[in-house]
Amino acid sequence: MSLGGNPGALICECEIVTQPQIIEALRGGDVVTLNDLRRDLRVGMGPCQGGFCSYRAASIRHEYVHDKPENTHALLSEFVERRFGGVKPLLWGHNLRQALLSEHIYGRILGLSEQTGNSTQFVPNLASPLTPLSQGRGDATSDIPPLRSERG
Repeated sequence: MSLGGNPGALICECEIVTQPQIIEALRGGDVVTLNDLRRDLRVGMGPCQGGFCSYRAASIRHEYVHDKPENTHALLSEFVERRFGGVKPLLWGHNLRQALLSEHIYGRILGLSEQTGNSTQFVPNLASPLTPLSQGRGDATSDIPPLRSERG
């Protein structure tokens, strides 16, 4: 990429993973799930934690293997579950904003809600630790210190 060539669509901006790299990994046969792509190509390992590339990689895999939508959705849910499994973040300031962004991306935009039909799906419920901070006011961002530009 640094030499100016166009290696294909950039799927993961954080880890510089392109569409041809994902297809090549899928073609090799060892990569079956999104977690395999994460381990082999580092998709979802950058600062966005897969928030902007996981659904793109899932779409490429879905089209390449001609999978059912239900299977692709389950693999994306599994990817998110493993990505955030065991994480107990201390949320404050910028980290709180990033955690809420991840929750909105996965839970609301991508539709990985806690209940879909008869099955339970994982959504990183990062807002639950905020209740003690906001003292039950329901405003998760009320205790976030203002940005420097907001302080005046």
